[in-house]
Formats: sequence, C-alpha cells, structure tokens
Amino acid sequence: SRVMVGLRGLVVAAILGGVVGTRLPGEQAPHRDVKATGFSPTATPIWSASTKSNYVFLQKEVVVPSGAVLTSGTIIVTAATFNDKEKLLGAYRLYVNGVSIGIGPGRGDVSTSATNHTLYDTFQLSAADLTGSSLVLGIQSYASDPSKGKVILQANFTATSVVDTTDTTSVAVVTDTSWRAFDATPYYNPSGNTGGAYQAPQENIDAALFPGDWTMPNFDSSKWDAAVVVASFGFEILPKVTQGLNITTGVIPPTIIAISDSAFFFDFETEVMAGIRLEVPEGLVKTKYIELTLSEELTGPYGSGQLLYPMRTGNHYRYLFTPNPSGPSVIELHEYALFRYGTVLLCNTLTSDGGCGGVPVPPTQCEVAKEETKVELTCPSGEIISEVLFADYGEPTGTCTNGTGPQNSFAKNASCTTDNAVAVISKTCLQKSSCTLTVGNGIFANGCHTCLPDGDPCHLALKHLSVAVKCIGKSGARESVVSGTVGGEMPFALSAWTVAYPWTETDSHFTSSNDMLNRVYELCRNTLRVTSLDTTTDSNTRERLPYEADGYITGNSRYLLQRETNWQLHSGRHNFVNPTWPTEWRQFMPLIAYEHWMQSGSPTLAQEYWDMLSHATQVGCVNSTTQLVDFSKCARDAGTRDIVDWPQDARDGYVMTDVNTVINSFLVGSLNAMAKLGYAAGHDADAAKFAAQANATTAAMRKLLVDPTTGLMVDGLDGAEHHSAWHAQTNALWFGVSPPSSYPMMLKFLKEKRVVGSVYAVFSYLMSLYEMDADHGATALEMLTQCDGNSWCHMLNVNATATMEAWTRAEKPNLSWSHPWATAPITAIVRGLLGLGAKTPAYATWVLKPQLGNLTWVDIRVPSTPGYFDVSINVTSISFSLTVNAPAETSGVVCAPMMGINSLTLTVDGVAVQGVQSGDYLCSQSLLGGKAHSIVRK
Repeated sequence: SRVMVGLRGLVVAAILGGVVGTRLPGEQAPHRDVKATGFSPTATPIWSASTKSNYVFLQKEVVVPSGAVLTSGTIIVTAATFNDKEKLLGAYRLYVNGVSIGIGPGRGDVSTSATNHTLYDTFQLSAADLTGSSLVLGIQSYASDPSKGKVILQANFTATSVVDTTDTTSVAVVTDTSWRAFDATPYYNPSGNTGGAYQAPQENIDAALFPGDWTMPNFDSSKWDAAVVVASFGFEILPKVTQGLNITTGVIPPTIIAISDSAFFFDFETEVMAGIRLEVPEGLVKTKYIELTLSEELTGPYGSGQLLYPMRTGNHYRYLFTPNPSGPSVIELHEYALFRYGTVLLCNTLTSDGGCGGVPVPPTQCEVAKEETKVELTCPSGEIISEVLFADYGEPTGTCTNGTGPQNSFAKNASCTTDNAVAVISKTCLQKSSCTLTVGNGIFANGCHTCLPDGDPCHLALKHLSVAVKCIGKSGARESVVSGTVGGEMPFALSAWTVAYPWTETDSHFTSSNDMLNRVYELCRNTLRVTSLDTTTDSNTRERLPYEADGYITGNSRYLLQRETNWQLHSGRHNFVNPTWPTEWRQFMPLIAYEHWMQSGSPTLAQEYWDMLSHATQVGCVNSTTQLVDFSKCARDAGTRDIVDWPQDARDGYVMTDVNTVINSFLVGSLNAMAKLGYAAGHDADAAKFAAQANATTAAMRKLLVDPTTGLMVDGLDGAEHHSAWHAQTNALWFGVSPPSSYPMMLKFLKEKRVVGSVYAVFSYLMSLYEMDADHGATALEMLTQCDGNSWCHMLNVNATATMEAWTRAEKPNLSWSHPWATAPITAIVRGLLGLGAKTPAYATWVLKPQLGNLTWVDIRVPSTPGYFDVSINVTSISFSLTVNAPAETSGVVCAPMMGINSLTLTVDGVAVQGVQSGDYLCSQSLLGGKAHSIVRK
C-alpha cells in the first residue's frame, strides 16, 4: 500500500539544531536595489590553499561592537566564472548568519570568451538580517578549475548604539587571509556530468564529511585552513544592472509519496530551478546509499516513482549519496537543476549502472490496426490518456508490446505517412480512459499535407495505423497529502532551495470569459516566474543558452508581466556580444533594442551597439537590382544559416533559397526598427537610409514575392516561386510587408492551415492575425484556445506547468518542459487581444484597440515603466463597455468596435462625444492617465 507523507511547515533547524540556510519555507532573500561603487584595494580575491579544491567553504565571523547592534549593511560579492559560457550558477552562494542571501554571479555583458566578463552583485541588508552579537559571513563556491578559483567580497555595516541611536559606527569586512577556508570537494565528491550541452558534475555527497553548521555564529573553524590570496581578476569588476537572484530555502514539495520503506516520490507541482536538501537524523537511514533522481517527466502512473531518466534534454540528474553512519546527515546540492519530479531510493547494494535499481516500469498502451478495422485504446482503471507518444497511418514500421514497459520501435516510413496522425488521435483520445477509432483514409483527410485529398497517404498500398499512448492518473484524483513526521513513514526531511529572478506577483493579472485562455495565460506567466535567472535563456535544462529569438519572445513576455526593463537590457547586451547561428536571430537584435527603447524610454542598446545592430539587419547583402537580401551574391556572416523554423519538420515544406521571403521580411522589420531608433540615438542619416531601404524592399517583395494567382507570399526566388509556406505569410504579415489586398486570401489560408509552425513560429502567426485585424481577433482567439496537438491546451493536457520546447514529444523528442520561447500568448493577449501598444517610448502616448473575438468580458493589469494599465471590458450583442486606468503623466486613445452602428457617438466618462472612425473602430480623443475613464459604445 502507498502512504502519503507531507512535511509542510517543518522547520529544519529543529531537527539538527541549526543548519545551512535555515530560512523558513517560502521566505525570500532580500532584493538587490542599489549599486555599490566597486571593490576597495583592501578586498582581495581568496580561495582555499589546496590546489585540488573545486568546492570551497569560506567563512568569517565578525564581533559586533559592544553596546551596539547592526542596523543595515551592503555587501558586494562575485566569484570567477570562466567555463561553460557562464552556464553554471554557483560560483558563489552567500550566507549571513546561516541564511542564504544570494547566488551568482550569473552572466556578464561581454563575450564569454573574454577575460573581463565577470560582474558583481550587490545586496542590501536590514536589521532583521543582522541580529546577534556576532556576524558570520559564509561563501560556498565552485570552480571547475581549482587553479582559477577566486571569490571577492566587500561589506559595510552600520552599527548603532543601543543607548543613543544617533551614535553610529561603520564595520567593514573584506575578503583577505583572515577568512577561514574548508576544502569541500571530498564532501561533494563530484563525478560524471549532469549537463545536457555543458559540463556540471554530479554531486555524489558523502555526508560524513560535512563540517557542521559552518555558516552560524560560534562555529569552531580553528581546524580550517587560512584562506589564501590568489591572483586578481585582472580587470575592473563592474556592477550588474539587474537585481540579485532570489534564493529561497526550506521549500517543501506539496506532494511526497512513500512508495515503500525504501522508495519515495515527490512532486513540486511546478517546474523549479532548485537543489534538493536531505536531512537525516542519526540512525534513521540504515542503508549504505541514498539515490536521488530528478526529472521533468513521468513514465508511469502518478506517484509510482517512474521518472524519465536521463531527461529528454540529455540531463543526467541522478546523484548517489552516502549517509553519515555515525551521526546526522546534511546533504544539499550546490548547483541547481531544473525539474519538477524526483525520487529518493535507499539501498545497500548497487546495480550494474551504479545506482539503486529503480522501481518497476508500467506499460504503455499501444496498438497496430489494419485499414478499415477498429482500434481501441484503453488505459488501466482510474487512468486517462495523457499523451500520444507515436501515431502514424500509412506504412510505419516497428512493434510495441503492452505490459512490458514503455518501449516501442515505431518509426515513420517517409514514402507513406500522414503528418497529422498525432493531432487526429490527440483530438479523439486525450483525457479519456478509452477511445475507439475506425482506421481509414477519411479520419486523416482534414489537415494532412502528405496525403491525397481523401486522406490517402499512398494510393493502392495496404496501410495500417500504429499508435502508442501514455496513461496517467486522472487530474484531481490524487490521494490527499497528509501530515507526517521524520522517523515515521519517511526517515529524512526533504526540502529544496530554489532560485529565480525576483518576481512581483501583483504586477500583472488576466482573466476573461474563456477559461482555456485564462489557463494558457497562467501557464505562460508561470513559465516566466519559475524559469528566469538573470538573462533570457532557451531553457535552463539542456543548453542554458541565451538565443536572440528566445530573448525577443521571452523579453516581450516579461515586459508585459513585470514592471522592470533592466532584465531585458542585460539580456540584450549579453545576446549581442554572444551571437548564435541563425540569420533571423541576428535580425532579432534590432527588434530587441527597439522593444527596450519603447518599454524603458531609453535607446541605450542602440547607442551602445549601433554598428553591430546595423550589420545584423543584413542590409549589407541587399541586391541593388532586386532590393532583396540575396546571399547568392553576398557572403553570409561566418557560421550563419537561415532557420525559418525549428524543428525543421515544422517548416511546412518551406523551400530554402538564397533569396528568402522570411529573411527579407525580417530585413524590413529590423530596418524599420533601426530607422526609428536612429533618430532617438543620434544617427539621423542612417535612420533615413534605413527607412528608405525598408520601403524599397517592401515594394520589391510585393512585386516579386507575391503569387499573382493566389495572392499569397511565395517562399522566395531561385526555385521557391511556386510554393507558399505558412511561414512566408506569417512573417510578411507581422512586419507589414504583405499588401492589404491579399489579406482576405491570407486569412483564409491561415485559418485552414491552423497552427502549422513551431512554438517559436506561432508568435509571428498570432501577431500576423492581429496585424491584419480582419475578423476582430476571432481566428487568433480560436488558435490561442484550441486543443489540437499543436496547442497550449495540449501542453496543459499533458500536465505541463511551464511551456514546452515543442508542441509534442513526437515533434521534438529531446524537448524540455521549461522553454519560455513558447510564451507567445502573453504578447498576443496584451498587444493583440487587448490592443495595448506604446505609440511613443515608455507609453508617454498609447492606444487601446481591443480585438476580443467572442469574449464577453476581460479584466487585466499590464505593467509599464510609468505605472500600471488596469483595464476591464464587457461586451454584449449590442454594447461595448471599457474602463481603463492608465499611468499618470501619460495619454492615449481607446478604440471601440463599431458594433454595426452607424452613429459616430461614444460615451466617454458619461458624456456623449463625437468619435473618430478608423476602419471598423470608433476612437476617442486623447485621454489623460492617472484616473479611471469609461468608454461605452452602444
């Protein structure tokens, strides 16, 4: 039988009498809110004296002046980061009196191959952080090359007399040889690699070697070595413009299940960037080994302990710990992992793979059915179909046997396949305990691009359907978590320290009359909340790499969720000097700079990187005859190539040529951005030139890249003139290239195609639908909320808590479950559905032009540099009512739909006024921010 064990609210210090990081569960470290001026000459980099110290604990205890208390403090700190392109976070972890204050330093803003990329973090502390008669500063650090390890800290505290609060003195602390150092490498016992595309050691901790509560006052460090001064950084260390990362300790998984006396499963019920901590009172674990496995994905029924290992991303989050046989054990990972689920196994012997052997594997349900026969997929009792792992109708190969585990050798046969089989089976079977299909051409006819019109993938062949699905316990049917105690059902306390960029919950919210839209918004919002460190990244699982397209989409999402712009500023700087390979990703750079200007009001990025951004547009490869980017007559930047979409199967058959419609659409978009930025950044001549070229290329594209028969954009020239892929339409529309006369044909095309592209490309699709404004947002709303295989609804149906790297596992078998580049709905909802846009930088002037589709009400808060936009809308068949409270010292117009009414009258703040017609909208005069306004159209 299964026993559910919960440890909510357990104060871990009560078990071991004071341990590392005894912050209460859910409590956050202070945000950094000031920048210090730099390190003084007396602060020197220090490290352990050992030449083999990868992991080092550094400690300094300071006595508070007699008769005084510490009332405030500022700490600046950093550590050397010199490997894996800054993908490892824990170069330092800072403690003050046992409390985790910060971790970093994260990424710099110069090339990762340079020597001067390390920045420092600043932390402000209050009296509540500095209690007691002494103060202990602790630094936990990792360096992959011990010969290069170094940490530097400077702290200044204010000591205030308890008798006379005006009597203050300064207490200064710097890193020097008075610090004590402990070589923690034997404790962490590193080996192997947990990274997917980077090196991060598995920390196979030997708990007997833990030195005790070394970050707490009165710890005896006399047996530790003196720290040694090591080589200086060799450059001026500058402050980071972003806030310090939040590190939260004592986070308890909401669900912990005791599968047996020696196997335990836990679920944080969201993706987390975290390190696990186990605390074992003496004598409660009697086995030789403790195995910890972390993953984003289950392979069996919920709570069974079946985790996908290694993860699809290639991460090997498995650790083998040795508990202390003669005392309590403190086991805490140093480097973070990104995961949701975990298991803890106890064992005395190891299997051939060096682990505890795992738990039994449940079956996958799979079938092979011939044409014109019925197939039934049935889950075990109490479970439902959560995902279609494989489906193909035609002549797929391979086998799968139910009851022997989730192993199948199914594979598509390219000469006879249906490209929509996963979507068809998903639509019919997901969230059901069983489903029945009659196998034949007809069920695949709608939406198959590899079939004849009747759905036949290969005429005259004898076809069959191969399908494998995953079953999980019904959502909401889990057993309740009950209270438990250490020494009862579970012989250890399990918690985590989590890390993320600071998040203000009240900065944004959205609800509407469409429940699925609300859930999609929250999925995307949670993605930004739990997967963000100090820069944008693709995912902090496999690559931990900031890509420009990810930076643009993720950065836009965060602008519309959090009232801060420095995060995107820092990310942009890092992206620009560490470019990646796709041509379009380079062209995203000017768009990133433009968005930062419009959101922050500062053209900083354009001023700092003008020449680089100009080159990134690809304007240098415009053919003077065609006015199009033509790589057949111009050398590409070294190492670059066009991407169009990723994975490649999502390209809708796009014909790749040297004169590419997507590349030229990006050229127009990036040149228009640079033209506007140029006037703000003092490059007027370039601005005029870029605007003229954008117009010339737009005219050329309308002349050379529009199919005169269909009105659709073709994929390009030089062999691509007779194919019109989905992406050629979406990008041309997004950047305003397509002629308005083509909108009806393009809308029809895109409605029929639906979501063909990837989670990346859907950004341009949604923005193109709103850009056309051909149906008041009806199609865009349908695409945001539909439940095809390519949908956010599908992500929710497979229990994603953050957006996935791809729509389905079949589309991208190595996907992550934590990819913020799939958060396009945030921008689509705010800038498309709500129609909120900055007309001038920092929303000095703005417009609200909702395209609500069939929504009947909306309530939303959107942050901006000057303040918040709070908007409520109610719609009936005969009326439209909107209330907006915009930031003070801004002004804007609100556009209401005409509602089929001929009158040009709007009711603004209870007064009937003459509106200004704009297409099928009626717009108000300028409204001043700082107070609520009501606009009614009926």
